[in-house]
Amino acid sequence: INAAHEVIAHNGYGDTITLGGDASGEDYEIRLSNGVRPLSIYSPNAANYTTVLQVWKNAKIQQRLATNGLDPNELPSGWSGGLRTNDVYAAGTVGAGSGGAVNAYLNSSGNIYASNDINVGHQVNTQYVWASGNLNSNYVHSNGNIDADGRLNAGEFLYINGKANVGSGCSPNGLQATASNGLLLSCVSGKWVKASGTSGFFTKNQGSCLVNNPETNACSCQSGTIAKELFYTTSTEQLGGGSHGGGTTVVKDRILYQCR
Repeated sequence: INAAHEVIAHNGYGDTITLGGDASGEDYEIRLSNGVRPLSIYSPNAANYTTVLQVWKNAKIQQRLATNGLDPNELPSGWSGGLRTNDVYAAGTVGAGSGGAVNAYLNSSGNIYASNDINVGHQVNTQYVWASGNLNSNYVHSNGNIDADGRLNAGEFLYINGKANVGSGCSPNGLQATASNGLLLSCVSGKWVKASGTSGFFTKNQGSCLVNNPETNACSCQSGTIAKELFYTTSTEQLGGGSHGGGTTVVKDRILYQCR
């Protein structure tokens, strides 16, 4: 069909379709006169997911676009829309912003960036989280280690759930744990010791137990430690006499031991 101007076609509805365009807009047009019915490109013999429309170069849509039979106007309240679809599979980057600025993006390398807040309603499973500022949470749970290059500050109580026994081996030095009764333990010289207090001491009086070691409830040391004599008191006794002569013997009375 050769025409000097537009080509106007009439359909069964009594509507007209104008092909060609006019002098305004600097474009070519397919104009529908009814304003109600859509324009369909129909290829009845095409198999599913085959291409029936190819556009070389850019395509610009004045309002919204939907795929997979979805309604382009089915949007959350307050959203202006643009693309309504099931899945977006991008080989590059999916970003958000305006005026050429990128405020957030997700790229095909697996990186996620947001210049402002990220709100998560459930949990975030990740191998590494880095923040140049504060990382705030109502609850932080880790299945592994938590390392801090600076200080660890607790605004309330600090609960140490690691249990150890006094005198048992440990590594490295400086570890903190608690005994079964809640007393604080420190790893010192490869062994667990009490961080403070007088436990690990006992007193004997001439071989008889006078004051028990609280750890063993006896005048003995807990496993992995040995008794070291700290100090003692003395008394003198006169031994012998008569034809056998006599002498003075110094006797240790009370001896204080510490388990180390």
